[in-house]
Amino acid sequence: MKKVMTILFGVFFMMVSTITLNACSDEDEPQLSTRTEMPELLGAEGVNVTITSEPFNPAHDAIDTSGQYEIDEAYAYPIKPGYGSGWNELDPEDVNLAKTQVPQELVEKMTTRALVETCIEHPMALHYLHGEGFYGEFIERLIENNNAFKELSKRPDAGWELAIAYNNLKFPVNGLIEESHMNSTVIWGFVELMLEKDIFFNQLTDLQVTDLYKALLTKYYIEEQNYPYYFSLHPVSIGLTMLPMAKVVLKIGSFQSDEARSFLENYVKNWDSFKTTEKDVLQAIQLTTGSDMKAYEKIDVAANIDKLLGTWKVVSYAYTNDWRDYENDETITFKEQGKVEGNWLGGLNGSYTIEGNVIKIVSGRKDYGGMAIDYVMNVIILKADMLECYAFTTWIASSWSGSWFRLQRVN
Repeated sequence: MKKVMTILFGVFFMMVSTITLNACSDEDEPQLSTRTEMPELLGAEGVNVTITSEPFNPAHDAIDTSGQYEIDEAYAYPIKPGYGSGWNELDPEDVNLAKTQVPQELVEKMTTRALVETCIEHPMALHYLHGEGFYGEFIERLIENNNAFKELSKRPDAGWELAIAYNNLKFPVNGLIEESHMNSTVIWGFVELMLEKDIFFNQLTDLQVTDLYKALLTKYYIEEQNYPYYFSLHPVSIGLTMLPMAKVVLKIGSFQSDEARSFLENYVKNWDSFKTTEKDVLQAIQLTTGSDMKAYEKIDVAANIDKLLGTWKVVSYAYTNDWRDYENDETITFKEQGKVEGNWLGGLNGSYTIEGNVIKIVSGRKDYGGMAIDYVMNVIILKADMLECYAFTTWIASSWSGSWFRLQRVN
């Protein structure tokens, strides 16, 4: 039996396009459970399918390789991500380092699933973020020069096992990079780059592509609904998620608009970490997910100044999604005429200005060398009783020096 799913999307150049995803199913396929807090997958005109992170249907396995391989555990690399085991000394340009190869006798005996996890856990996987023009070539270089990736490229079920692994990737609670890549948000992009490659993607059946579509949407909605300020519209953030997403829609979609198909084809063909724009990413998101993009609308703090004025207490902070109680009794008070004071951020007795969703704070303090210690707050949520922001000091001159904070109104 076939389920015909119609998606109404906003389309490039103000046109409306309808894409129909034709997905085969069987009687044993489990139904997706309802998640009312998640956006509808297909919109008002489509079937009300909602997103869950359920295991893929084993019945969709197209190739049976059971019994062919005897090792079902990933290789434990002597080098781990982080500083202390030599990881920071790896040269991102050199993917043929002997220390990152897997013993060949193990590679040939690994199941495809173990091989996939071995590749995901590769010490250099996170280096796909390195360098101009390096993103698109990184997977090809690994396949050409690393024995684990080379073996994986020969397995007929590699694409499906990659999709399963991607579906199982979790959002970490202890930072961007954990000891295991399987619990690292940064690694999502690496696996998305692998899934986009024809050598893996073209192995997938229509049923498997439909499963992958659900997995991609799950990851996307986690990004859009909960962490739009972390998963930005940068081409190497959500823009990278849109690469395999676009290929999925192109494979199983029926377009009523040639412009919509052409746009997605060009997005995949011309995606570039530096040349792809936020506008391109937004259009790809609209065409593949039907998202209304409200999560990316920046707050106009000046237009909501009445909500900002007053005293706020810092109640929690986070590095990723692991919110922890802020135990220090610290507050910040925004006054009229651009005055700010409080004991948060090392003590404040200065001024602030507002640009869009950004509050720039002159603390009134200086370091021992006489340099001003100022701050920037990127406001994400501003309600009558709650403020959420990403704050960092310009003293260190790096937005990576900050963290996310939640503040609660005192008066």
